[in-house]
Order: sequence, then C-alpha cells, then structure tokens
Amino acid sequence: MFIFRRIIRDDIQYKLITGNNAFDKIAPKGSLEQYIKVDSISGGKYLTYLLLEKNELTNLLLGLLRYRISTKNEFIDQINTINIPENIQSNINSLLALNKYDIIYLSRIGVSQEFHEIRISQIISNFFEFLIQRKRKNIIIFTKVLENLTSVVGSKYRILGKGTDETWGNYFLMNKIIEYNP
Repeated sequence: MFIFRRIIRDDIQYKLITGNNAFDKIAPKGSLEQYIKVDSISGGKYLTYLLLEKNELTNLLLGLLRYRISTKNEFIDQINTINIPENIQSNINSLLALNKYDIIYLSRIGVSQEFHEIRISQIISNFFEFLIQRKRKNIIIFTKVLENLTSVVGSKYRILGKGTDETWGNYFLMNKIIEYNP
C-alpha cells in the first residue's frame, strides 16, 4: 500500500539518496533533516510530502515532493531569467492578466535511486496534482527541471524555456495549468 503524506519530525529516520549530485548535496547521507527544517512544520515556507510503501514490518521511503505557494511576480521573474519564445510569453501574459490563477512553485521531486526505473516520480506527481485539485481553484504550477530529468514531471508539463543555475546547471522552466471546472 502506498501512503502520500506530509513530512513530520519523526521522518528524520528515513534516508533518501537520489543519485543526483546536486540534489543529494542538500541532504548529506540522505538525511531528511534539511527538508524538515525548511518545511512549514518548522516555520519554513515549504510543504513537503513523502511517498511511502507500507508493509507489515516497516515503511519504505520511495520519494518526496516539496512545493510552496508562490506569486505572480515570482513566476514572472523566473520567466524573465530564461529565453522564451514570444508566442509562449504572450500566452502566459494573457493568462496572468486574468488574475484567476493561484501560483504554485514545485520545488522538488526526489526519487530513491533504487526506484528510478519504475517511474515513482509519476506516482508522486499524480498524488500532488490530486492534492492541488482538491482546492477547487485554477492553478498554475511552475518548476525547474534538470534538462536530463524532464521525465520526472512527465509530458503533462510544458517546457517554457531553458535556463542555467550555478547550483543545478542547465534546467528547463516548465509549467502546468490546472483549470477547475465544477
């Protein structure tokens, strides 16, 4: 059975090694301590969720997801740091001008390296989207994804443009629009 739930302080017992150097530098030896520190349970601004597989003896950490509520201005700032085709820029500006979208920054999806080949990230992404849709609002999700890891979020996210970051290297700025239709 899979469990997708918020991180708690007791989760410091779990280890997550993804095999991605930039990702694993944030959490030395796979510790979840840094994730707990920046989560809202510790006064931070992120919401962190874990995907666990529960069996009779223990829970196995498969991966995690971290996000936070963002702003239209932050999204625009991110767009302005990359090269975006004019037609995409125009579409985004039109959507944002409607002022009907909540903006969410999907900060991180990490999958234990032993489960990369079975697309655990897609399960995490689906749980996340279900969680977000329960808010019954129109939402724009944006994320930065390393250029060789776009399968983490899947084809449901649209590539807006390419950027470079000192910590992460080359990445794609991607987004997904969720329309609430009752």
